[in-house]
Amino acid sequence: MERHEVVKKYPRTPHLPFSPGVQSDDVVIGEAELGSLPLLSEETVLTEKLDGANCSIYRGTVYSRTVNTAATHPSFGPVKELACQLNYSMPDNIQLFGENMFGVHSIEYDGLTSFFYAFAGLRDGEQWLGWDELCGLARDLDVPSVPLLNRQTFSSFGQLQQTIQLNKSQCGSCPAEGVVLRTVRGFSFHEFDRYTAKYVRENHIQTDATWRRTWKQATLVK
Repeated sequence: MERHEVVKKYPRTPHLPFSPGVQSDDVVIGEAELGSLPLLSEETVLTEKLDGANCSIYRGTVYSRTVNTAATHPSFGPVKELACQLNYSMPDNIQLFGENMFGVHSIEYDGLTSFFYAFAGLRDGEQWLGWDELCGLARDLDVPSVPLLNRQTFSSFGQLQQTIQLNKSQCGSCPAEGVVLRTVRGFSFHEFDRYTAKYVRENHIQTDATWRRTWKQATLVK
């Protein structure tokens, strides 16, 4: 199968109904709709939403979120090195998605241990890996997955809303950008918006067009 037939763009993650950081072009799940989704009936995980650049690794190549071409910006340098290292150890039918943290965006983390944190894996361009399978793959590849904050089955909308409390990041003393909610089990590529949602803090600053010229490198803790 040709590469361009497999490589997929990471879908837009809809906001939870009570997410305060909604932008004008964002998608929001209604409260009534949320009640009918697996997010309120199945075991889920809450993970920290890191403020980096969404990218993916597939067959030794790093793709930015647009996936039209391989990533070329200098901020992808360390992830490209990682992709070369993983080229012979990663299954060639898996597209590994993660947060590229090498370039500082709106949040400057002071506790990063890696420039790449895995948050999703797609098999054959069709099936999202379950959370446990993703974490197992990340361990085998010796790359970290995004920080896990909570794992449980929510019984009501109110319980979910009370559980999500934004504090400081697990990657430093800075505030967290938000959280991502997803089911523990895997699901098909086209069902993404039924099994995944996010909560973003109020007034989170988005980078602008000047970032590509003015960006600075993040640092790792020793």
